[in-house]
Amino acid sequence: MNDKNLKKIFDYIQNDEYIVIKLDENTLGDHGKDVDIYCKNISIIGKKIMHIANSLLKTREYDQIKLIENKNEKHVYIDFYKNNNLNFRFDLFGKSPNFKNLTIKKEFFSDCLKNRIKKTIIKNTSTFNIFIPNENHDLLFRYIEYTENHAERPEKIKHLHYVSSMLTDKNKIFIFLSSISLYVLKKDTERKNTLYIKNCIFSIKRILKKLLRI
Repeated sequence: MNDKNLKKIFDYIQNDEYIVIKLDENTLGDHGKDVDIYCKNISIIGKKIMHIANSLLKTREYDQIKLIENKNEKHVYIDFYKNNNLNFRFDLFGKSPNFKNLTIKKEFFSDCLKNRIKKTIIKNTSTFNIFIPNENHDLLFRYIEYTENHAERPEKIKHLHYVSSMLTDKNKIFIFLSSISLYVLKKDTERKNTLYIKNCIFSIKRILKKLLRI
């Protein structure tokens, strides 16, 4: 999705309460990529994105727009197709998703929205604002992504590397570790979740080693 269309969409939802999570400015809008958005009101934001999407259909910038909704999970995909290929996706969440290995306390969702920050994006000829989590919540999102998916998708180690690179002082490390304790729980299952425990211990040990070097 080009920068002008991204600007149209984010300008249109600028007064709504949302955050773009795990933002990568370098790939924002790239072919085949998606944007994950936590929304206070997923219905309103979904309708607004579809309003812009339908205008792009009229100008034939896209061949097809598909909206896929799971009302029980408060989860919506809005897919943009060009030449019969998925070009771009908005992935909207009205609550924290269900994870296989983790339970995230419901307060995390509302706290992230409450403490969001504005970020100015400059992309090619366009300048627009988006809302993202504060730094600590952003690191926690990436930690969750790594811990949940690393076994099946080893490339998710990039999130742990990013977290480690951003924890530059003792105060940041303390706040981050406190947030893990506050929001993240191991799922209770009949069998012990060995994978989760190993990942959690491994990543926290790395962070603690960094703490000792500061």
